[in-house]
Amino acid sequence: MRLRPIVRRAARGTTALAMIVSSSTASADPRTEPCPPECPAPRVRVGAHAKGRWWPGFAMRALSLRISDERTHIGGDSRTAGSAGVEERALSYLSLGKLNARYTDFLSLGGGDAGVDGGLGVDAAIGYQPLLGEHHGPFVRFGIRAHSLYRGRFHTSLFELPQAQLGYSYIRRTLHLEAGARSGPVLTGRYGVEGGAATDLGGSLEVGGYVAVGVRPLRLDVEASRVRIDPGAEGPVNSIDALLCGAMARPIVCFHGSAVRGDLVGTTGLTRATAAYVGLTVGFGPVEWR
Repeated sequence: MRLRPIVRRAARGTTALAMIVSSSTASADPRTEPCPPECPAPRVRVGAHAKGRWWPGFAMRALSLRISDERTHIGGDSRTAGSAGVEERALSYLSLGKLNARYTDFLSLGGGDAGVDGGLGVDAAIGYQPLLGEHHGPFVRFGIRAHSLYRGRFHTSLFELPQAQLGYSYIRRTLHLEAGARSGPVLTGRYGVEGGAATDLGGSLEVGGYVAVGVRPLRLDVEASRVRIDPGAEGPVNSIDALLCGAMARPIVCFHGSAVRGDLVGTTGLTRATAAYVGLTVGFGPVEWR
């Protein structure tokens, strides 16, 4: 038998079949040819310095489980309460050229010894930062600050608009230092402790400040506030708030503490009322050291 012609015909048939299969499955090179429907979409990666991207900075959002403890004191009456629940919290410091922004929010819901507790709030401001160096300079921002928080034994609320911030910021991908002073009119607000009548903070002026330190993977934010600069019969309401978070990877662990002090009308007349809160949250969410 003559095998060579048969082998050559078989080879030509195999080659033709391979060309048909190849032509039906091959994708065009999107750089040189039009894309048919099966052409794969190109991968797009946004760089840290891409136009329109807020950089450098820090951004975190976490959904967490919370346990907390609180203590109030008014006159000679002291009370405590424990609580557990869920909490969502966001925190960010960002730059975009000479634009500079700070944003925080929270939402919590839970319950414990004193019943249901929870609250929500936002503190957002954006402004101008003339850079004196590659990563630092003074800033001026304008924004809004509002919260309504009901703990088991005390409650506090505030709506401040507009809020003005003035300070200095040094911000890089792994290091952030910032200090700022802030002030604004309080359109409405209240502070109350169980066992006393709540005081109205509307029509007051708030002044305060904050310090923010971020050294990857830790963040510390401390804020202080004084409402009602021109004290009336009930005097001013002072508060301090601190948040320490380990935000390198999952889970995100945060310690939160706050204290409020002001004069309220109690059973024995006008008296000093204080409230302290300590909480621990463990949760998950995106974290970016930009």
